[in-house]
Amino acid sequence: MRFWKQLVATQAVATGALIATAGLAAAYGALGAARSPGMFSSADSAQIWFFGTFTFGILPVTFFGVPLYVWLSRTGHANWLSVSAIALIPAALLLLVEIEMGLIALLCAPVRTCGRVAHPPRMPYMGEP
Repeated sequence: MRFWKQLVATQAVATGALIATAGLAAAYGALGAARSPGMFSSADSAQIWFFGTFTFGILPVTFFGVPLYVWLSRTGHANWLSVSAIALIPAALLLLVEIEMGLIALLCAPVRTCGRVAHPPRMPYMGEP
């Protein structure tokens, strides 16, 4: 049961970091729309970037980042380097598909890393089955 508590707590922290990342992406979208007016207003662009980032980010966070981080923390291998790799791998893969979004994901990776490492859920039961 403690594993599931750790998984839920880690998911909450990771989702908070994803919301912060989506906020940065929304600011980028709003600034881009303000610089070159187009089809969307700044507010519309910010909403699209925020919800797009959150929607496409929640799947890798939930099914890749959180389980991998919980496994690393339970085996005693969760540190800045391993958590940075967890944040950078999906960003690097996105860079191969869409350059602009990949660059934003790479720039926002430190936010996600800090969210997972600087404020991890309390884990006094690390290493227990």
